[in-house]
This record gives sequence, structure tokens and C-alpha cells, in this order.
Amino acid sequence: MVRSTKLHILFFAALLLLSGCHKTPPQKPSQRSGQELATDTTIISLMDINRHLAELADAKVAAYVDSVQRVTKDTFALMSCGGWKRRRHIEERRAALFADSPQYRERWEVKLKTYRLDGRLLSDTKGTYIVKHYDLPIAVEEAMEDMCAGETSDVVAPWYTAYGFRGKKPVPPYENVVFKITLIEKVN
Repeated sequence: MVRSTKLHILFFAALLLLSGCHKTPPQKPSQRSGQELATDTTIISLMDINRHLAELADAKVAAYVDSVQRVTKDTFALMSCGGWKRRRHIEERRAALFADSPQYRERWEVKLKTYRLDGRLLSDTKGTYIVKHYDLPIAVEEAMEDMCAGETSDVVAPWYTAYGFRGKKPVPPYENVVFKITLIEKVN
């Protein structure tokens, strides 16, 4: 009797062990359509929409820059990222030869004002940033490359070189902006 009870317990334990050790199959992804990236029509459509919105932003920013150049006689240069930077005057360029300019991974104190294209102030911040650490928008990072300590520069940036499709409070998503950048000093 004791032996049969032990066999029953042993048999029951083996059955539990065997039935509990199977691997559950993985779940199918819920946010993908099951198609490959190249043929996923939803992703392709979203990319087309963003490309179209970027083209519209480029046209708006170029028209804004053109109107500012006609009124102020300032000239702007197109940066590789797609933003427009006000060109320096000859005196500013001479001063820059002898001033400290940002280098990769240095910490700099920067004052950054962000305006809508209609002139409304969206944000006014001052902080310490690491150069090329991309804490700042791409257009600001690129503009800082040839700035020097104490210099102020204006950058007109389409949304995709500013705060993108997500925005950053208080700047809304897809907002074309004007940055007023002041490079204050290098921080040790």
C-alpha cells in the first residue's frame, strides 16, 4: 500500500513536470501589418506624408527668408541641414578669428530664444549644453559650428531641423521657427 502511494505520487509529479515544461509560442506583433518594411503601405504612406510636409515647410521657410532679406538687407545662407543662417558682417568675421569657438564634446552656456515665423516668442531658455551631443535642435547645432564666444546668430529652421513631428513644450509639432542663438561662454 505504501509502495503504490509512493508510485502514484511519483507518477503525478512526473506528469506535472512534463506538462509544465512546454514553451509557449511567441505572440504576433500587434502594431505591424505582417508585411515587410518595403511593402508596408502604412509606413510608406506616412513617409510620403512627412516628405510632403517637409517640402511645404521648405517653401514657407524660403519665402520667409526672402521677405526678411528684402526688408532688412541681411543675407542668409542655406545650411546643409536645411535651415537658413544669417551671414555675418565683415567685422563679426574678423572678431571670430580671435575668439573661442565650440569644439566637439565641449560644454557651452547658450541662450536660445525660439520664435514662430509670425514673430511670437515660444520659448526663452538659457542652459549648458555639450556640443554635438544633440540636446539642441539640429539647426542650432549646425549653426554653432562656426560661431564664437559672445556671438549672436539668427537661424530660420523648418520643423524637421527644429523640434520635429513631436514638438517640445511649448513649441508645437511641425512648427517652423526662428532661433536667436547667443553663445555665451565655454564652461569648464
